[in-house]
Amino acid sequence: MSKILTVPKEERCIGCGLCAVKSSLLLGKTIDLSKSFIKIIGKPGKYRVVIDYGTKTDFKEIVDVCPRGCFLIEEV
Repeated sequence: MSKILTVPKEERCIGCGLCAVKSSLLLGKTIDLSKSFIKIIGKPGKYRVVIDYGTKTDFKEIVDVCPRGCFLIEEV
């Protein structure tokens, strides 16, 4: 079975962007949000997390960096 990053607690997102920064560092070793596989869309109180599943996403570091515990890695 493969594993993917999911956002089961998206309503907790505060839009800090730490997940997007970390994902760009994991893939490219530099901070480049245009190359991040996570995008945060919305405004305070109503953020949406968009994950590009065209790349590897099961990074435990993303789960760990989120201060609100929005992410999980699940088997599919």
